[in-house]
Amino acid sequence: MIRMRDGIAGVVLIALMIAGVVTPAVGAKLAGDKVRLGVIMPQAGIFVDWGQHGLIGAEIAKEEINAAGGIGGLPLELVMADDRGDPKESVTLTRRLAQTDRVLMIHGSISSSSGGVMYPLSQSLKVVIVSPTAAAPGLTDKFRPWAYTMNPGAARALGTGLAPCASTTRKSGRRWCSTTRPTPSPRPRRPW
Repeated sequence: MIRMRDGIAGVVLIALMIAGVVTPAVGAKLAGDKVRLGVIMPQAGIFVDWGQHGLIGAEIAKEEINAAGGIGGLPLELVMADDRGDPKESVTLTRRLAQTDRVLMIHGSISSSSGGVMYPLSQSLKVVIVSPTAAAPGLTDKFRPWAYTMNPGAARALGTGLAPCASTTRKSGRRWCSTTRPTPSPRPRRPW
């Protein structure tokens, strides 16, 4: 649970930094009395377990961020939505969160199929979308700086794009990069 919470807090901070550089509209979204973060997580269907854990992690991160003074002194508010793991619903919810709810960024959804239809919208809607688990190779490449994934496999595929945060582990000498704290693997990872 700590890893999920740290990951979500990291995503919020990274999105704020990226969004601050990308568009002046972000200033308008931060000028109100709260910072709104969209969270799309399935609460039914094949990804229900991941979605429920994702919501719990988002709530814990929100509570900790707000207890520490919020973001730039503004409290964080989560606008949650259930896409049921359905990519068509993901599109509808992405549009609603960006246009009607005017969120600063969207955290979710779970699957690569949902990410594959949400990420193209990120550019036209000018909203950062970060999936915690979407893993299809190249899924976010065409949509930078608006689309990201926290999946370690996708991060490795980025290569030098993540060089500033890469480090070498003492035991294996292998390189890693993550927005969350590294955790020991129960078994050795294969290099392929």
